[in-house]
Amino acid sequence: MHYDADNAITTLARQCNAECQAATAGAKPSQYPTLTQPIIDKFAHQASLYGLSRQRLKYRMGVLNGVFPEKG
Repeated sequence: MHYDADNAITTLARQCNAECQAATAGAKPSQYPTLTQPIIDKFAHQASLYGLSRQRLKYRMGVLNGVFPEKG
């Protein structure tokens, strides 16, 4: 189940990241939270259906974007 959960959160994070990037294209940085929060909420709900947390989703997005190093 560990690999299934990891694959699920990675897939959701990629989809969420793509939607967030599309939503913020051309927007001012001050508008980013307003534009991205509903998208993150939607994907966090999907993650909760797999038993995964919002924090884990946001962490995986950070790893994909190079903000956090990948855990070994």
